[in-house]
Amino acid sequence: MRSGEELQEIEQLRGWVSPRLGIRFEPKLTGLEIYRPDGQKFATYVELDEQRENAITLATQEAQRANQEAQRADRLAAKLLELGIDLDTL
Repeated sequence: MRSGEELQEIEQLRGWVSPRLGIRFEPKLTGLEIYRPDGQKFATYVELDEQRENAITLATQEAQRANQEAQRADRLAAKLLELGIDLDTL
């Protein structure tokens, strides 16, 4: 921890809360967990990457669904026009 111009070792990191940032550090066997001031754990790089991949997959699926719906709407509009119903005059 910074003290003026010097850095001081933090003797006991478990449960230590940064006075400046308000974040808490918890050493675990799997690594260091860091918690936000509201108590929520910060996501790891792996977790963030998984979230990003999931968001990309979901966005791709939604874009495909929207494209399918647009094609369906075009087909329906063409069928209505074929039946003599002009959607622009309704």
